[in-house]
Amino acid sequence: MIIVFISNFIVGLSGYLVAARFLQIKTQVDFLISVFILYLSQIILTELLLGVFGILNLTNLILFNLLILVFVLILSRSKKARIDLSLFKRAAQDLLNNKVILICVSLIIGFGIVKLFINLIYAPFGWDNLSYHFVFPVEWLKHANLENPITLCDDPSPSYYPINGSLFFLWWMLPLKNVFLADLAQTPFFILAVLSIYSICRKLRLNREFSFYAAALFLITPNVFKQLEIAYVDVMVAGLFLTGLNFLLSLKEDFNWQNLLLWSVSFGLFLGTKTSAVIYGVFLFIYFAYILFKQKNRFIYLILFLLVSLVLGGFSYIKSILLTLNPLYPADIYLFGKNIFKGVVPFSFYRDHWTLDDLNLGKFLFSEGLGGQFLIFVLPAIFLGVPVALIRKAKEINFTLIFILALPLLLIVSFLLFMPQFWVRYLYTFLAAGFIAGFLTVDSLRIPVKVVRVIVIVCFFASAGELSGSWEIAASFILAILTFFLLPKILRIKLNLSRILIFFVFCLVVLHLLNSFYDANEYNSYLKNTPFPHEDRQAWKWLNDNTPLTGSRIAYAGIPHVLPLYGTHFKNDVSYVSVNKVNPVCLHDFPNGKYYWFKDYMQFHKNLEKEGNYRENPDYNTWLGNLTSDKIDYLVVYSLRMSNKNIFPIEDLWANGHADRFQLVFNREKVHIFKVAQ
Repeated sequence: MIIVFISNFIVGLSGYLVAARFLQIKTQVDFLISVFILYLSQIILTELLLGVFGILNLTNLILFNLLILVFVLILSRSKKARIDLSLFKRAAQDLLNNKVILICVSLIIGFGIVKLFINLIYAPFGWDNLSYHFVFPVEWLKHANLENPITLCDDPSPSYYPINGSLFFLWWMLPLKNVFLADLAQTPFFILAVLSIYSICRKLRLNREFSFYAAALFLITPNVFKQLEIAYVDVMVAGLFLTGLNFLLSLKEDFNWQNLLLWSVSFGLFLGTKTSAVIYGVFLFIYFAYILFKQKNRFIYLILFLLVSLVLGGFSYIKSILLTLNPLYPADIYLFGKNIFKGVVPFSFYRDHWTLDDLNLGKFLFSEGLGGQFLIFVLPAIFLGVPVALIRKAKEINFTLIFILALPLLLIVSFLLFMPQFWVRYLYTFLAAGFIAGFLTVDSLRIPVKVVRVIVIVCFFASAGELSGSWEIAASFILAILTFFLLPKILRIKLNLSRILIFFVFCLVVLHLLNSFYDANEYNSYLKNTPFPHEDRQAWKWLNDNTPLTGSRIAYAGIPHVLPLYGTHFKNDVSYVSVNKVNPVCLHDFPNGKYYWFKDYMQFHKNLEKEGNYRENPDYNTWLGNLTSDKIDYLVVYSLRMSNKNIFPIEDLWANGHADRFQLVFNREKVHIFKVAQ
């Protein structure tokens, strides 16, 4: 845990020094955002550089970042900090003098602490975590490079996704060799999103109270807040989108190199986090083009923007171009009937299993947890924001205001037209923009503050009731009540170095104890607290208990639930072993393949074995030779999911038919484990 603290202190101090001594940042909120963006960009950049050269390990990463810190210290030694840290405390105290805001903050802290604590002590449970979000960083950790394995018998796209989110997970996995802290890696982005919404609203001349409500209601939206339980990247995407928008507004107000840098860094990080950034980022770029058009040296500024953005966000796109000539591989992209980027996955692959019922407003409100605040603030703003502004603020109207008010509609339309899948978590950028537009509309309509406060409190308590089960709600409310009374007193405490050190030591001790608890109980928590089939969870624990501390070599087939197969401290090596001559398997090694998603999922599995696809021409002897050359000790075979029966892939048939080479050591209805004779 000491190494975690040291590595983050090194990078955090670098970010602070650059922001405080080189950048002329006007507000405390923008300063906090800038420090985090610089901190994150340094992590991503150093990991990318080391990974490209195949030397990505903890020692090299710390030394590289230490070298950067020394360089920053040398350059900034004659400069003074341009930010007064005491202003942060004073601003927080002023804001919390409003009892409604104090209630909202107390509820957020109370429910947040419970969610984070549960996340810390339990193993991850998200499908994407077990398939690739955490799997790719484990592979990078083991091999010191940035090569991604295939996501077997599932959507093959993740192997070519942007990787900034997984690089940030890796940052937290390297020192501890587990996902204890990585499972919380989205948490800073909740704070980033809140700060960015608040800052955007203030730049648009909303008062502090309404600016806070816009940010807080986004955060407490049940579907958003529950992401604290899971290490996906959707809140990262929303936070970085909002950060980019925030610095675009700063750039519009004052076009200078530092605002250009912060905007470019934010956009690059955003672009490199999820492919959906290509769609949503178009609107940010349009607004940037509007700002840039008025500048004399716009071509130079554009080049600088593109360079920074590509360095921080272009890795996966450039890699895909080099491998396949398609930056969005494996998608097969058509424009006006012409195939502009050849891929192996038609767009319909994703859309075929979605129906109009999946876009039902009632489902979004009551099943997907968008909360009453969506109905009250966001939905009206989509249609009324621009007309109300034109009527009530005709003298103040400008392109920026129209753009911000129209942004929710632009984002939801782009979601419906271009997003491959209709998951609600893909709408977080839209929701955030909707709350900004919503409170701008409330301000334009001059709705009485007391009425707004009552609505906000009702929305908060209604949302809180949807966030968790009964015991979690009880514990969260108790913590919220304590926070309500204690937080103002805590903010009145005078900070000094000794108190800060005591606080950090206390946090380190607590985290160390929780990490030890996690290590000892990781696979027991899989048994108790994950939504996957009980047989799978039993198999994970059996495999961990029956492989030595030095680890074994595991092959798997069926579905890509890979993470639990690595075992404690990632002791095992895990891979998919090909059923044909191409081993290891990469999707782009089969350029003539075509992959389709059918409502009958078994058709998808059969499609994988068609000529040209990566499971074509399955042959037992070839597969056995691959197992032997890879020195496999155990074979884990999952049944093929989303089918009416427990149907196993061909590897299970082969293993059961050759008892001389494969001993069945774990037998359950949905999963089999074989000991492989060498």
